[in-house]
Amino acid sequence: MVIPKPGKKSYLLPKSYQPISLLSCFGKLLETIIAKRLAQATQMCGATHPSQTGAQAENSAVDALLQTIDPIAKAISQMNASNKFPLRLAVLTHDIEGAFNQVHPATLREVMLQRRMPLYLTNWVIAFNRDRKLAFGFDQHTEKPQPYECSLPQGSHISPILFLIYSNAMLENQHHPSDATDTSYVDDVCMVQISPTVSRANILLEERTGQHLQRGSRLGLTFAPPKTELLYCLPLTSKDKNKSLASHPPLRIGNNTITATRQIKYLGVFINESLSFLHHATMATAKGNKTLGSLGFLRHRSHGIPAHIAHHLAMTVILPTMFWASPAWWTGTPMVTATLSTTDNSIARWITGLPLYNRISNLLILAQLPPLEAYLNYLSL
Repeated sequence: MVIPKPGKKSYLLPKSYQPISLLSCFGKLLETIIAKRLAQATQMCGATHPSQTGAQAENSAVDALLQTIDPIAKAISQMNASNKFPLRLAVLTHDIEGAFNQVHPATLREVMLQRRMPLYLTNWVIAFNRDRKLAFGFDQHTEKPQPYECSLPQGSHISPILFLIYSNAMLENQHHPSDATDTSYVDDVCMVQISPTVSRANILLEERTGQHLQRGSRLGLTFAPPKTELLYCLPLTSKDKNKSLASHPPLRIGNNTITATRQIKYLGVFINESLSFLHHATMATAKGNKTLGSLGFLRHRSHGIPAHIAHHLAMTVILPTMFWASPAWWTGTPMVTATLSTTDNSIARWITGLPLYNRISNLLILAQLPPLEAYLNYLSL
């Protein structure tokens, strides 16, 4: 089914539409079973690298964020302890272009055989990508199914783990220097580089990116330059924060010049140059308000769902939307708490139906919402 993406300027381009695959539930169940077996086999065979996260047990996007943010926080603390700030920290994020669409079944088979994956799983994967048929549905009209050659289907349970196996040769680290960190979550790649100067950090990031691109060319994988972002991290007390980002030496990847920004977005979290996460808290509040607004019609003083169901929706829908990946960005900063508390109070009023002039402390008790800081600490633990 081809669905138009909202808010596009022009719908004459194919990228303005989102194709959704409608598959059988039994097929999805089988794919889930095979995906779990593949994840276990990759760990036994070493078919993926520890820096690759996602599609594996106890290995989520939050783990990727923590692996990225932890060395940044330690480096900033080390900079803050020194009066001369001898280190410079650069963060570069990439997005593998096309990702699942660029996986060639024949090459994937060779990779799985080289990694000595179980033969029955390798044969299953080959059959999984063979003899497929596709029918497009648009404007309530559906064509007849036609055979087509596919890569990895979008939305399949098995595609992420297969892509990790396929892209391992591109993203695998040849060595592990203490001043460099590579992290990837499926097709999102993040590089952290600590160096004495910004120019040296740029050079090393260019070399590391070049190595990835060289290895990826053998697999047909490359990075999407428009989605590449660059961030220089500094302590809050650094005098260099007042300098223009244009004063830094350029970072070039191929024929593209990457311009640094004050903050980047990686796996849904806005990371700024000092790890204050104030902007992310603002965006999380906006997400919470949007979700609350979509559910607002369900609750009314005289009719609608009862308070206990509203409380259940708040704990299972609204708060998880606000606090996505909170173990990575929650540091107990009072300004972050103050930003989030406005939406938290609105949720309490929606649950209880009480007016604005009620005291916040009483409101939260009646709504049976946990204290904001305690709940975020609980999620982190």
